[in-house]
Amino acid sequence: MRVSTDDGRFGFILEPVAGDMVRFQIIVDGRSIGDDGPCIIGSAIYRLQRLKTLDDGRLGCLPDDPVAVSLALRTDDDLHDAATLSIAESLDQWLIHGYIFNGRVAILAQEYERGELAGPILVSVLERVTNFKRVSPQRSLTSR
Repeated sequence: MRVSTDDGRFGFILEPVAGDMVRFQIIVDGRSIGDDGPCIIGSAIYRLQRLKTLDDGRLGCLPDDPVAVSLALRTDDDLHDAATLSIAESLDQWLIHGYIFNGRVAILAQEYERGELAGPILVSVLERVTNFKRVSPQRSLTSR
């Protein structure tokens, strides 16, 4: 099942594989990320439902300057702890940050290659928290 925003820039892909296990991928900036490995979806839902609201002014320059925002999230210990998401095993090769700032949900993702961050910083910003709740994995699973 694929659930995404109307523009396809943010969402989730959920496919049952065996028992309680699902293949879970997240769509950020229109790109599906994550491997095909199975995971238990509960941990992903738990983390995504509990994004922290942050008020640090450095976070307000999305989507225009993802490099500056990513740098702040990686170097400020408080921001890092609040926004770094360990969502699912299928996303272990990605650094993912998620938070709420000024009523908007922001998700940033960057891939690890050989232990180093590489490639572009993918960004999805939902203009209202209610839009995020509309495409949440919990809603997707309960609507099946």
